[in-house]
Amino acid sequence: MVLIKSLPQKFLGYPLYIGVELVLLYAVINKMCGVYGLLSFLTGHPIDAVQWVYYLSSTAVMILYIQGFRRVQTPNINWFSLVVLVYLLDTVIGFLYTGYFSWLWFSEHDTSVELIARAVTEDLSSQSASEAYELFVTVALTVVTSLVRLYFTVIMLAFFKEMRTAAKFDARFRISSASASSSALRWLNKAQHQSYSVLNRIV
Repeated sequence: MVLIKSLPQKFLGYPLYIGVELVLLYAVINKMCGVYGLLSFLTGHPIDAVQWVYYLSSTAVMILYIQGFRRVQTPNINWFSLVVLVYLLDTVIGFLYTGYFSWLWFSEHDTSVELIARAVTEDLSSQSASEAYELFVTVALTVVTSLVRLYFTVIMLAFFKEMRTAAKFDARFRISSASASSSALRWLNKAQHQSYSVLNRIV
């Protein structure tokens, strides 16, 4: 059963591959925090276990996104199945973190709703922004950022669907099985096939 049936065919009026390039480029830049975090260890900055996991996973995902970015012009559905699924999971995890920290923040500030409401009607001509206005801007930016990330995820799914449709007419876009001697490559190919199967159930 397909969960999402309707997907955009263009990115803001441009071909999907342009949108995918921009999405992956932004994702690579965003994941560079993992590399910088690991480099901070060389300067003697202490890193706990949670930070190690976060920095290492961000670096690994960044490398995967780079591989996807390099293949946008000559797309390979094996690689993009894995890239798109990881991006989808990354988005879901990001939304869960955003929701959790938003709930945590609002639970510690009982007057947050009142502050937001007051920010809308407050006189903004004052030289220094009020606490209410700052809160309103923060919430608005969080919502806008989440919507943009959701749109980016939809674009990635649409690109995968477009590749799958093209596979009916062009063998280059069909999922393939590589007979690799390396166990790492066999594991990678298996992960790509599983990603392809999961995405087929979604789109």
